[in-house]
Amino acid sequence: SFFLFFAGDSEKPRHFVVELKRINSVFAKSKKQYIEAQMEHANEEATLSKLRAQLASQHSYIHEDIHSLRRRNSELTEELKDLSLQVQECLSETVASLCSDLARLEGANILQGVILS
Repeated sequence: SFFLFFAGDSEKPRHFVVELKRINSVFAKSKKQYIEAQMEHANEEATLSKLRAQLASQHSYIHEDIHSLRRRNSELTEELKDLSLQVQECLSETVASLCSDLARLEGANILQGVILS
């Protein structure tokens, strides 16, 4: 049907045929570029979506890790307080007892020194 419209040997229809071929060629390239751009865009969107999911996962892990570290810090602080109290008790009871024992021993040594002399 196209050839029927442009049938004849006049220059004008030949010009239209050439122009139509040129437009079809440009359109084909343009359409191909458009499809390639759409595919590239879809791939980039998929990559972006994957990266967003990874980022969300890492944020979740970091959030959990922060809570875990805070909880462990609290536990260690309590343990340190308990150990500090135990050290203070040890120093006040054991050291006082040892000093008393030492004083008795020194007194015994003095007495022995007096008796032995």
